Amino acid sequence: MASTLDELSASHDVWTACVVSDAWRSDSRELELGPEAIVLNVYVEPAWRRRGVADALMRAVLDGLAGRGIRRIVLHASDDGRRLYERLGFMPTNEMRLGRG
Repeated sequence: MASTLDELSASHDVWTACVVSDAWRSDSRELELGPEAIVLNVYVEPAWRRRGVADALMRAVLDGLAGRGIRRIVLHASDDGRRLYERLGFMPTNEMRLGRG
């Protein structure tokens, strides 16, 4: 997979960003202090899909977060990405949003 990422980055701009906050809710619904990362907008160009790019990117992100001691990682999976995230250990949740204005 590293060669796929190397090949992709040689011909495209590849970048990542990490957002970390200081608190999260645990599964028991109690507030737990500590870092939380939010993964936003993972996208692979159609020509590069089904070649392990998203898997390699996400594993690199997860390894980097683990190295920083970040235990909780949140993302919103598309239908296409859900299988990948479940393979990586993410658990589906039910989240609600309120949009105003």
